[in-house]
Amino acid sequence: MPNFEELPNGHATEYYRSGRFLFGENSNAEDNYDMTVSIYISANTLNAFKRYAIEHLDILPRQAGVNFHYVIG
Repeated sequence: MPNFEELPNGHATEYYRSGRFLFGENSNAEDNYDMTVSIYISANTLNAFKRYAIEHLDILPRQAGVNFHYVIG
């Protein structure tokens, strides 16, 4: 079940803060202005649980209709 939230301003800064909290200081978020957000995550910060969560769970809060594209590098 998706984790839809009413974000205070709906800007990428909210996704940026959430990503940094979960994935560390090397993560970043970029609003693509097409109802998608790219989340960039350093592979060095991922363990097996976090990788599973990214691939199978909807762990970041988002507004309805917004999709995430995870980039692991």
